[in-house]
Amino acid sequence: MMVNQGILGFESPIWHITITLMFIKGPQVDGGVKGILEGLEQLHLIANNIEYTYINFLACFDAQFTDSMQQEVTQASLDRLMF
Repeated sequence: MMVNQGILGFESPIWHITITLMFIKGPQVDGGVKGILEGLEQLHLIANNIEYTYINFLACFDAQFTDSMQQEVTQASLDRLMF
């Protein structure tokens, strides 16, 4: 994204969230992405276009989209260790 540096609007926290969501695809995450996009549409483009909006998005994103396979992978590793 170095090409877009300094271009008006591309520094926007709401723009960063939108770009991030554009790259998330798949049936397991579609509902979550749709919910976040619906929330974004309710934000005021000037009043809510602050760094806190992006930081809050990152926290919610991390909580919602953590590695759902982590527990299964851990269990499979433990099962292989059993005699």
